[in-house]
Amino acid sequence: SYMTRQCRIDKASNSISTLVKYAMGLAERSWDMGSAVRMLGISGHCLSGEGAPVQCELFSDPETENSARREAAEHAFIEIKRKFGASSIEFGDVLDRDL
Repeated sequence: SYMTRQCRIDKASNSISTLVKYAMGLAERSWDMGSAVRMLGISGHCLSGEGAPVQCELFSDPETENSARREAAEHAFIEIKRKFGASSIEFGDVLDRDL
């Protein structure tokens, strides 16, 4: 047997950390994290391009205040993986999780 789950991200994002946060949250709510998983797939729908317009918030959002700095760090992360291989760098919180 199999099951499917889905969730919607509140606002458009090309942030790796945002996508990981939503994917891990969905997994943690849907499965017993101590049991074995045979196959897990993640897909995206209704995606926007990098230059797509973004609706601004009326009030300051702490998550978006450091978005330029976070985006630069994520681009560096991707470039390191491209240059040195997929296992050359990992997120710190991923290292101690065992799915």
